Amino acid sequence: MNAAAAESERFEQALELLGPMVTAESLEEAAAHATRLFASLSEAEAVALFLVNGKDTGAEFWVPADEATRLRFRPHLRGLALEFLVQGVPVATPFPPEVASGLESAVLPLLDRGRTLGVVCFAGRADKAARCASAALVVARQMAQHQEMVHSQSSRARYERWFRQFDSQMRLLERERQKFAAIVSQSDTYVFTADPTRTVRWVSRAMATRFSVNGGPGWVGRTCDEVWARLGEPAGAAVSMACPVAQVLATGRPAHQEFRPDQGARTRAFYVTALPIREPEGRIQEVLVVAQDLSGLELVRRMEQGLQAVVENAPVVLFAVDREGIFRFSEGRGLARLGLRPGQVVGTSAFELYRDQPQIVENLRRALGGEDFVAEVQVGELSYETHYSPQRDEAGEVIGVVGVATDVSERRRLAARLRDSQQMNALGRLAASVATDFSELLAVVMGNAELMLGRLQKDHPLRHPAEEVQRAGTQGAQLVRQLQTLSRRESATPQPLDPDVLLAGMKSLLRRLTGDEVELVLAPSPRPVRVSADRGQLEQALMNLVLHARDALPHGGRVTIERGEAAVEAGGCGRHDLPPGSYVTFTVSRAGPGLAAAAQSRIEPLPDVLESGHEVALGLPLAHDIVRRCGGDMIACGGPETDAAIMIRLPRLDGTSAQAEDATLREAA
Repeated sequence: MNAAAAESERFEQALELLGPMVTAESLEEAAAHATRLFASLSEAEAVALFLVNGKDTGAEFWVPADEATRLRFRPHLRGLALEFLVQGVPVATPFPPEVASGLESAVLPLLDRGRTLGVVCFAGRADKAARCASAALVVARQMAQHQEMVHSQSSRARYERWFRQFDSQMRLLERERQKFAAIVSQSDTYVFTADPTRTVRWVSRAMATRFSVNGGPGWVGRTCDEVWARLGEPAGAAVSMACPVAQVLATGRPAHQEFRPDQGARTRAFYVTALPIREPEGRIQEVLVVAQDLSGLELVRRMEQGLQAVVENAPVVLFAVDREGIFRFSEGRGLARLGLRPGQVVGTSAFELYRDQPQIVENLRRALGGEDFVAEVQVGELSYETHYSPQRDEAGEVIGVVGVATDVSERRRLAARLRDSQQMNALGRLAASVATDFSELLAVVMGNAELMLGRLQKDHPLRHPAEEVQRAGTQGAQLVRQLQTLSRRESATPQPLDPDVLLAGMKSLLRRLTGDEVELVLAPSPRPVRVSADRGQLEQALMNLVLHARDALPHGGRVTIERGEAAVEAGGCGRHDLPPGSYVTFTVSRAGPGLAAAAQSRIEPLPDVLESGHEVALGLPLAHDIVRRCGGDMIACGGPETDAAIMIRLPRLDGTSAQAEDATLREAA
């Protein structure tokens, strides 16, 4: 009697739990009540209800719902549920002894119309778990209804969302249509649509009013060919262009053409664009044609092209940077001297590009700070005068810098040459003054020397000192002539000279100039030739070259003067090209390293060497001037494997007359 009463009490409790499950508003709430119902009917120690999600478990519901029970029984019970989902047959595997001793496992699927909604797993007694089979049918049906209701609500919400999106898109489309209609109606652009037969079906107001049909009601119903013919009036010339509408219908792609009909005194320009309008199936329903009158823009385009040509060919560098120092513009023919192309540095940082040029970086920072100024900067061997001008926004904040850099390198070189010329002019005036005073002193010395020599016998002990005084006076007179040449106070007296005889006569003087530590080697030529030059000036030029070579050998060495001949072809080297012909050469070389690396392995004009930064004495410019006035030139030559040398080239006189006299002079020398 007591067992029957207990059984009755359990079923009453089950019925009480069944009511809330039936009235539950969600699937999760119904599953939680169903789990408690199965626990009450089975009297199991643990009950787990797993909702099914394909071949896996989804949400889980436990009785008791504490974490310790889940950790203890979940691995085994969930494994039973997954095994059922794979095999389709409930399998009751005993619990491991360490998990539950004396408890049995049971699996009860929740099936509704052949569909598995969940799996209930028990940890208790299998015979008591079987009591839940009838209740499982009710629970499965109720859970199926909840799923259907959720699916219905989800579908309804999805449809409502789609409808709202569709309504929003329709409203947006209507707004865009109104915008397009407003733009087309207010624009000067000619717009029309044509059907697949190339018949006009709609035109814009601008086309209907300002591009009306002559003698007709309107464009609608007319063909595209009439539109193109109308564009060509009043000249009436044939339009040599294919119909854009026909192109779109043939290719299915947009068509673009530039149309320039003859309008008498001026030529108009239209840019025609034809776009396909398709049906949902993809067929072309209409073609939208837009004809833009670009006649006004043509002038702007020409002006822009002219301005671009000016910018690209200007011998300056035009640039613009933003507030971060990033180049936004870089144009001008002056970029070529920097080894850059127009636009090459756009997008790069000016601070990074000129990180090795602190002056440029500082100038950019000043300009970005708001200062408008002009500064000269040095980039390698080039000098630039740069105007920096900050750009500002409406609030007055600096947003960048624009600048113009002008190459003033040549101007600086010309200014330096002018200063050198002024210094040389001053030196010439000083030399003239010294020469005048020294000439007066020499006149006294030479006069007294001549008086002494006239009164002294050849064997007199004072005869030799007197001759030395006279010889020194002669050399002093020669120095006066050189000073007068430098100051342009004395004109040259050219005469035919034998260069080898000239060298032989200077041998003792040149040896005294070079000293004991420097070996002097004279290499005359066996072939007799003549040049036209002032003897004193040519001797002075050779002495200056020897002195220059000696000064480059402070620890001793060898100086060689070699006389030779050379032929100059048209376009020969030298700052001033020599006329083609035969030339007599004097090559003054020194034993030692060659020229600077920039001049090695080639011959350069002497002025280039003088301007290359090497320290030179005044004698070289003077010698160069003397040689140029004789119709020749001076060139520097030498390389890594040869001695440094300077060559004088003088025009050779035609003929070899007076050969006997030349031989006598040579023997005497």
